[in-house]
Amino acid sequence: MTLCNSCESAVKQAGSWWGSICICHSVDHRSHVDSNNPVITLCIEGIWAEIENRFDDARLHYYQAWHSRTDEYE
Repeated sequence: MTLCNSCESAVKQAGSWWGSICICHSVDHRSHVDSNNPVITLCIEGIWAEIENRFDDARLHYYQAWHSRTDEYE
């Protein structure tokens, strides 16, 4: 399994890995997820907060992501 730097840091910080793929990258390589996009970054932070049972933080990250979007795709 290959992780991006962001996920590798999060895994080291959390002390465990819950899945078999990097959540920053699409399993279907025909589509592309830009992990540098601020909306995507907020969603990823929300996912990690959920994994760590920090549900209030997750809710805040998702709220910020929703209000940071610049188009219907995001």
